[in-house]
Amino acid sequence: MKKLDSILWEEADRIGHLILNDPPANPMDVHFFEILQQIIDVKIDIDNIDALVIYGQGRHFSAGADLEDVTRDVVTDTLKYPDALCRNSRAFSFFSDMTIPVIALINGVCLGSALELVLCCHIRIAGNTALLGLPESTFDLMPGCGGTQRLVDIVGLSKAMEMIFTGSNLNAKEALEAGLVDAVFPKTNITTEATRLAKGIAENYQKHDKRQYIKKYLSGQVTKYE
Repeated sequence: MKKLDSILWEEADRIGHLILNDPPANPMDVHFFEILQQIIDVKIDIDNIDALVIYGQGRHFSAGADLEDVTRDVVTDTLKYPDALCRNSRAFSFFSDMTIPVIALINGVCLGSALELVLCCHIRIAGNTALLGLPESTFDLMPGCGGTQRLVDIVGLSKAMEMIFTGSNLNAKEALEAGLVDAVFPKTNITTEATRLAKGIAENYQKHDKRQYIKKYLSGQVTKYE
C-alpha cells in the first residue's frame, strides 16, 4: 500500500522544506513523481519562501527509483516510458530553474534518480556517511532524468563517465573531492548548517556566487572552497 504522504511540503520562517517521506529508503516510484508534480503545481509558491531545502526523512536521502516499478514500466509500456522520463526530468528541472537558493541535504544513500534530483539543486551539503552514485548501468539501464548531462557539468566528463558506466558510488569525502558536493558535515550538524546557509543567502541570491556563500555561511572545516 502506497503512502499518501510520500513527500511532505512544509514552510517555516520563509524556508520551504521538501521532505522525502517514505523511510527507510524513500523510494522514487510512479506515485512519488505524481505527488512531486502536485506539490510543484499547487503548493510551491516562490512569493512565500526565500529558499528551499530538500532532504530525506530518516537515515537516507533516497535509494532512487523503485527498480521493480521501472522494470515493469519498461517491459509493459515501452512507448509511454520515454514520455514518463521526460516528465520526471522536467519536474527535477523545476528546482534548478528556481531563482531562490535550492539546497540539498544529503544523508545516507543518494542513488540513481535521487542523485539526479540532487544534481538539480544549487548547493549540495552531505553528511559524512553519505554515499552517492548512479548505479543504473549495473541493472542494464541508464540515468533517465537528466543525470548524464548534469553530472558532466558538475564533475567533468572523465569522472562522470566513470560513475555512469561503472555504476560506482562515491563516499562523502570522494564526492567532495570530485566537486559533486560543496561541503561535508557530521550528519548530526547537517540540518542546522543547511538552514543557516539558506537564511544567510536568501536575500539578493545569485547562483554564480556559490563559492562566496559557502565560505561565508558554513562554519564546518570540510568544504571544497577552503
